[in-house]
Amino acid sequence: MVSAVEAEGARRAAEEQVSSLHAATAGLAAAATVPEVGRIVVDLALPVLGAVAGGLAVLSADGERLEAVHQAGDLPADVLDAYASFAVGDVGNPVATAFRERRPVWITSAGDWDAGFAAGEALRRYAAGALCVPLLLGERVTGVLGFIFPVPRLPGDAAERVAESFAAQAALALERTRLQDQERAALADARRLAGELASSRARLEHLVRSSPAVIYCLDARPPFRLTFVSENVRRIHGVSAADLLADPEPFGGRLHPDDAATVAADFRRLLRDGHTVSEYRLRRPDGGWGWTRDEQVVLLDTDGRPVEIVGSLLDITDRKGTEERAEQLQQLTQGLAAALTPEQVAAGALLPTLSVLEAAGAALILRDPDTHPPTMTVAGHAGYSGEDVRPWLHVPLDSSTPAGDAILAGAPRYLGSPEEARDRFPRLLTGPDQRTRAWAALPLRAGREVVGALAVGFDGVREFPAAERRFLETVAAQCALALERARLYGSAAAERERLAAVLSRLPVGVIIAEAPSGRLVLGNAEVERIWRHPFLAAAEVGEYAAYHGFHPGTDRPYTPTDWPIARSLTRGEVVTGEEVDFQRGDGTRGTMMVNSAPILGPAGSVVAAVCTFLDVTDRAEAGRRLDAAYVAEQRARAAAEAATERLGRLQQVTAGLAEALTVEQVAAVMVRGGMSVAGCRSAWIGVLDDSGRNLVALAASYPLRTGVSADRIPLDAASPRAEVTRTGQPVWLPSTAEALERYPGLRSIGMTDGALGVVPLVSHGRPVGAMMLGFPDQRSFDADERALITTLAEQCAQALERAGLHQRAYDVALTLQQSMLPSTLPEVAGLGLAARYRSAVDSLEVGGDWYDVLALPDGRVALAVGDVVGRGLGAATTMGQLRSALAALALSADSPARVLDGLERFARQVEGARLATVAFGVLDPVAGTLRYACAGHPPPLVLRAGGGTEFLEAGRSALLCALPPGPVGQRPEGTARLRPGDRLLLFSDGLVERRRESLDVGLRRLAGHAATVAADHTLDWPDELVHRMLDGAGGDDVALLAATYEPVLRERLPALPERLSGLRRRLRGWLAGIGATDDEVTDVLLASGEAAANVVEHAYPGVPGELVVELRLTAGRELTVRIADTGQWRQVPAPGDRGRGLPLMRAVMESVDVEREEAGTVVTLRRRLAEPA
Repeated sequence: MVSAVEAEGARRAAEEQVSSLHAATAGLAAAATVPEVGRIVVDLALPVLGAVAGGLAVLSADGERLEAVHQAGDLPADVLDAYASFAVGDVGNPVATAFRERRPVWITSAGDWDAGFAAGEALRRYAAGALCVPLLLGERVTGVLGFIFPVPRLPGDAAERVAESFAAQAALALERTRLQDQERAALADARRLAGELASSRARLEHLVRSSPAVIYCLDARPPFRLTFVSENVRRIHGVSAADLLADPEPFGGRLHPDDAATVAADFRRLLRDGHTVSEYRLRRPDGGWGWTRDEQVVLLDTDGRPVEIVGSLLDITDRKGTEERAEQLQQLTQGLAAALTPEQVAAGALLPTLSVLEAAGAALILRDPDTHPPTMTVAGHAGYSGEDVRPWLHVPLDSSTPAGDAILAGAPRYLGSPEEARDRFPRLLTGPDQRTRAWAALPLRAGREVVGALAVGFDGVREFPAAERRFLETVAAQCALALERARLYGSAAAERERLAAVLSRLPVGVIIAEAPSGRLVLGNAEVERIWRHPFLAAAEVGEYAAYHGFHPGTDRPYTPTDWPIARSLTRGEVVTGEEVDFQRGDGTRGTMMVNSAPILGPAGSVVAAVCTFLDVTDRAEAGRRLDAAYVAEQRARAAAEAATERLGRLQQVTAGLAEALTVEQVAAVMVRGGMSVAGCRSAWIGVLDDSGRNLVALAASYPLRTGVSADRIPLDAASPRAEVTRTGQPVWLPSTAEALERYPGLRSIGMTDGALGVVPLVSHGRPVGAMMLGFPDQRSFDADERALITTLAEQCAQALERAGLHQRAYDVALTLQQSMLPSTLPEVAGLGLAARYRSAVDSLEVGGDWYDVLALPDGRVALAVGDVVGRGLGAATTMGQLRSALAALALSADSPARVLDGLERFARQVEGARLATVAFGVLDPVAGTLRYACAGHPPPLVLRAGGGTEFLEAGRSALLCALPPGPVGQRPEGTARLRPGDRLLLFSDGLVERRRESLDVGLRRLAGHAATVAADHTLDWPDELVHRMLDGAGGDDVALLAATYEPVLRERLPALPERLSGLRRRLRGWLAGIGATDDEVTDVLLASGEAAANVVEHAYPGVPGELVVELRLTAGRELTVRIADTGQWRQVPAPGDRGRGLPLMRAVMESVDVEREEAGTVVTLRRRLAEPA
């Protein structure tokens, strides 16, 4: 039972909670801001809940963070600051969790902080529990109310309910403050907008009053009454807005009658399009007319119906006047442009001036500088009678007149009334003209000089406004320019007359053309005499039909831009001594020499061009006859030189044929030489095959196609080559058309030559082939050409016969040579052997170079290369004897030096064996050791697997029998060790020796080529090495012997346990021979023995079988052990310590690969061995 004390305590707590909630309600009702709401709720809830700290956080404006609006309690400030702001998505924060999940979140122990809210680490020292309650307002969360407790609390107790009550009141209070804030903001916006509206209305009224345009509104429905007009209408149009609004036709009575139709049409367009702009005239208060620009827009209601027309009226009278004067000035300027005399200037300027200004009269007055004292003269007048201007025709410049004063002062003079004239120029009022009441005189300035004045009189008083003064000054300036142009034109005309007088006396034709028109302006009498046609001025250069020019030699007509004077005009080109053939006016032809040059103006631009003509027809004709004679002489000289050159080329062909040793070489020489001598574009040579029924191509100037009829032609074919071979008669085809008509088959080989010459190759009166030459153009093949081509064919046939005899003799010699060399090389485990022999290409005799390889009984290999002095059968016989003797000595002697000693004793007994050279070596294919000796022979070359090269220079001695006999054992020998992958080369001197070159150069070339070729594993490297070393040089025989060292041991034995011990002994001996260390031998024997034992146990359990073991040492001392069987692998229970074979093998070898297939199993072991000490 609950004690009375506990019950009393609960009652008091409940009363305290209710009291706090009432206080919160009262306080929140008066709270006006968010911070006040937070302070009231947190401060009242802390003592009721017994919390040590608490706070209220609300959602930020961007909805991304929770911001604390009030915090209170007994916690350090830095702890409270850490929880002043945090992201809504923070999973380690109980406040953010309560906000996201819309439920109260409890922290009941330190374990809860650790499990779910790592961010509460800072609070663990101060609180054993915490409660966070969301502020819910319907479906919306506006914030979180949180508290921290000093002792653990359980979810669901009274504290949670009290906290939720405080949270509910806080949510309501916050919402109320938010709504109040919005209301205050809306009220402030309304006040601001009202102020702005009042300010805008005042500005608008000011703009309308001060605007140069009148704003008005019309009802959009008939009769379109005026509903508004701006007050500035009085200032602009002289009528009040009230009078216009009261007038049924406010503007109609003021509209110019000529503009009524235009305004009506524009108004109809306004009603149709909704917008228009009109320009028309309205009567001014002073009775005059002013131009107005009226822009109107129709305003529509929300349904799209017109409700009002808004318009603006702008006075454009000044603009219209300016445009009218500008147009009149333009017309005046155009009229003055054609004036070439002062009288024409006056006629073009005075009448338009009177018309524009409505003046009484005007005069153009010129200053006469040639009189003394200076006077003025009237050049022209308008509006005045002859009687009016007579007193002013010739008056002194300094007489009292507005015109004279304007000329002397260089400034305009304006007199607006008779009173003004009487004071300054009293003489004006005493003349016969009594109706002029105002005067204007403006100076005519040409550059820095005043040449006259424009005088204008008016029959009424005048103010001379600024626009009128500008117009008059512009007219005066245009008159001055026209007068200056007229003066210059007159000067130019006079100058042309003087120039024409000078040019008429010149003995050459002269023409002058102007730029940029390109027209001829002047030509003298000599031009007419040369052309035999009258000169026509104003004709464009090159366009006048009477002038026809032609380029000498080609007779190509001159175009308008080809003429020298045209080039001077357009490009500023200076032409000197150009000869032009031309057609005279009477139809005859002649030749003239032309010089032309541009005339430059002050700015450096071309303003004209002058051209002179000199008739050189007689000289040109004599020159042409001389040129013709020179050409004939040159042709004769060229023919003689061509004949000499052809003879020289023919001699070169003869020399080339003499050096050619094979039929292919003969054909190649003839193709090249025949094309050079005959001047043809293509050549083809073919001979009969062994059957005598087909022509086979030997060479051509184009690529031959194997298996195509163009390269193998049956003798009975319809082909010119077959025909000449059958008949022995040449065929001459002067054109492609004739060739294809007679031999349609030529189309299949793409016959495109202009002509073909096909002749037989005849030997001993019998055709043996054909030669065909193709020429790029048609030709008739005259007697000289036929004789030349026939001579080439005869020489070719003789050379082919000689080459055939040489080839047969060469084949016999080569067969004999090869019969005396080893037919095959022995197969030696661990060595890759290759030999190459090349006889001299130009020799028919047997050479003395030889090589040999002997497998010795103890497993070693003897290698030898030698060279016997001389050539022919005797040398070959000696070579055979020496080779046989060396083979016998190699089987019995114990060292290479003793072999050479014995060979020298033998050579002293053989005729022709003296001074022979030999390189001899003995190679152990297991250990890689080489003992060698050289008797007068080039040193052997070692190509190291790593890429280096090394000549073996030790063990070298004199040629056989070169020194007196001495004791046995005097010849030295050398030793070398080959590493796996190394290559040993023995070679005869024909591989490295060249005429006029030291042996060292050849040896260096061999080392370089050998290293390059050996590195490319895609090549047949011995053949490629010989090819690169000879490179077209074949003056001597070549013998090459190569050995690639890759130690190999192969054992094939029955798969029986008792045979494995013997296998291990043989493996041990081979491994020791290649320099393996004791540890390496032990590891390899252990791994290979285990693999062999597995074969015996698993591949052939209880049945006979065979075991194959192979050891190979390659470059970099990479040892590969391969153990193979042909049995079916079966799993047998491992006795005792068996069953650990693979781990054991992998422990001692670098890699172990096992391949099991139907045909058997292969175990491959690999390990890199150390270099021998």
